[in-house]
Amino acid sequence: MTNVRIYREGRKIKAIEVEGHSGYDEYGKDIVCSALSTVVQMVELGIREVLKCSGYDVKQDKERGFMGIYLLDSEDCEKAQILLETAAKSLKAIENGYGDYVKVWEVAHND
Repeated sequence: MTNVRIYREGRKIKAIEVEGHSGYDEYGKDIVCSALSTVVQMVELGIREVLKCSGYDVKQDKERGFMGIYLLDSEDCEKAQILLETAAKSLKAIENGYGDYVKVWEVAHND
């Protein structure tokens, strides 16, 4: 099972974390894992290469299947909300189709 946590502060997404292996299929054939990875990697690439934001952090641990994207308090990443909201909707759509393998949690985040 893959757990996805979307951390919100008010209406804004502050972080997305994806953790675990879905177990849908074996490594290299797992379309659920592939879809989740694609969504999260697309967001990181968009923030870094398209928006050129400096106010974010990424953490990864391939062994446990973890990737987290964290927005820091930075005005140069305001447009990243569009990418993060799109990712949140995409991750929920994957959950709707493959709910036995992925669970999405919305978490109220207060600093």
